[in-house]
Amino acid sequence: AYYEVAWNLASLLAIFGTSLAQTLFPTISQLDSEGDHEEVSSLVTDSLAYSGLFLIPGLVGGLMIGDIVLGVYGSEFKTATIVLPILIIARLIYAYEAQLISSLNAIGHPDTAFRVNLVFVSTNLGLNIVLVWLYGWVGAAVATATAALIGLILAYAALSQIITFEVPGREITYQWVASALMAAGIYGVDSVTVISISPVLDALVYVCLGTIVYFLALGVLSRQ
Repeated sequence: AYYEVAWNLASLLAIFGTSLAQTLFPTISQLDSEGDHEEVSSLVTDSLAYSGLFLIPGLVGGLMIGDIVLGVYGSEFKTATIVLPILIIARLIYAYEAQLISSLNAIGHPDTAFRVNLVFVSTNLGLNIVLVWLYGWVGAAVATATAALIGLILAYAALSQIITFEVPGREITYQWVASALMAAGIYGVDSVTVISISPVLDALVYVCLGTIVYFLALGVLSRQ
């Protein structure tokens, strides 16, 4: 139950990236069929730029106030604090992989996408068997994150051989910088204020504060 709650929170942060992949799929497919490869490359870059929009600050927030958010489900669920950041990392990596896999399918290479997914699933299963046996539920989270990283590397290598696209390093960096500023804001408020109203309200206050600081900072940093 603890692991499931942590996974659900991590998955909640990934909804935007999943929606992005599903939305762009028919557009990329149509542009590819029309031979507009330049626009396809541009959309792939844009999809990568926005995949971590919520997951990156979610990871930073999970490290800082994960126990407070998990406390909404009950004080005993704070036990999942140790796996929450690892699962968010796994979802973050997989969000980028999913965009690349979706692009492979959209441009008519489902066979390549299938092979990458097969490696991801096989690796995830194998690592889970070994790491769960050695380290328990923390091992399961590490296994998922590691398998996602391998899948991301393979998906990137496969897609980059078919089309030319840029990794939006600047936009991703802006998201990390904005997340760092968000963390500083949360830490500053937490160090001078003792918030203890109720688990739900405490979580809402911190999450709303973090959201405001993050998007204000990102809006200043990134014109895109």
